[in-house]
Amino acid sequence: MIRISQKDFESLKNNSNYGYSDLHKHLMSVSRNGTGTVSWSPVDKTVYIRNENLGIAFQKMLAEWIKNANIEVVQVPNDSAPAAAAASASGEDGLARLQREQRAAAAETAKLIEDAANKRVAFYISSEGLMDDDHNRDLVLGFFDRNKCAYTVTNVDIAIQHLSSELHWSVWAPRVQPLAEVRMLENGEPELPIDCDSTAMQKASIVQLRDLSKRRGEGKQSRGWSGSSFITPTF
Repeated sequence: MIRISQKDFESLKNNSNYGYSDLHKHLMSVSRNGTGTVSWSPVDKTVYIRNENLGIAFQKMLAEWIKNANIEVVQVPNDSAPAAAAASASGEDGLARLQREQRAAAAETAKLIEDAANKRVAFYISSEGLMDDDHNRDLVLGFFDRNKCAYTVTNVDIAIQHLSSELHWSVWAPRVQPLAEVRMLENGEPELPIDCDSTAMQKASIVQLRDLSKRRGEGKQSRGWSGSSFITPTF
């Protein structure tokens, strides 16, 4: 009889090399036949395998997997392994419990992913102006159905981006606001904003800087109190 860790045993499940995944299925099946050939110890989270009771083909496959994957194995005599004997009595319940725990963990993870995606949709509704109507729900759900993609935060963003022009948006939504027109200079560059900061100015061209200075009225000297009156009469 050999003993390996539960972690190593589970790694066998996703190992498709040389049919190792079939070996995992076989060992799981044998663990339920009540012979104690494969048993699980919930105390130390190990698996006990009476490899001599396996068929020749599975014995060779098991030995090959242990060698290739560098699995740590402990030889346990059949007649002097009380832990293994106890595990044999409760092995089926232990494996069943492990499987239930794995299913529960997977379900919890899926629920967290779904909740995060729902919160992302709520963000688009509350902050981006996406309308919560049947038209939008049908479009977004149809996107996921057609593309067979998982309902995740990333895919919600992709769906909204892809369907943006077809979705209904509130009148205040940033996406439906008219874009401010930017005047183009004679050299083809856009004018700088009147409140342009020093960082943007350092990256600007001389033509852009001259235009900005002109619009700001920089370089003009005040006429002071001499000359014409300070305020032009309007009456």
